Amino acid sequence: RLPPRVPVIERLQDFSRFGLWKRHQMERLWRSRYGPIFAIPTPRRMVVFVANAELAEQVLANKEVFPSRGPTGFAQVVGQGLLGLPSGPVWAHHRKIISFFLTDKYLQDFASITAGEVQVFLGKWDKAAASSADVNAYYDLSVL
Repeated sequence: RLPPRVPVIERLQDFSRFGLWKRHQMERLWRSRYGPIFAIPTPRRMVVFVANAELAEQVLANKEVFPSRGPTGFAQVVGQGLLGLPSGPVWAHHRKIISFFLTDKYLQDFASITAGEVQVFLGKWDKAAASSADVNAYYDLSVL
């Protein structure tokens, strides 16, 4: 049985309503309408969303029922990196290399550094707002 599909007209209306940068809100709305599993048909394939942590864990952890992630759709964007590869030896090698960067200690250190950088930007933007100066947020965020 296929999951419920989000109709094309509804997707277009919601996309024009939410825009590109509020996609998470659009997907939350679709989850409320269609349940924790829904599909977006595209001309080439059916994209299935699993919007529930427990169900996603079952899909990712159960290697008997789901032996491979299969193509993720990210390969065209990120190349042959971890996100773009299906399960297998190359994916496992990439995962082994980056596993250090996914530890709690490293992520906590990274989060504190990033929080400090964000505070610098907020201070800069507050000063600019107080003096009615323009801010180039795109530039500022690109150097983060």
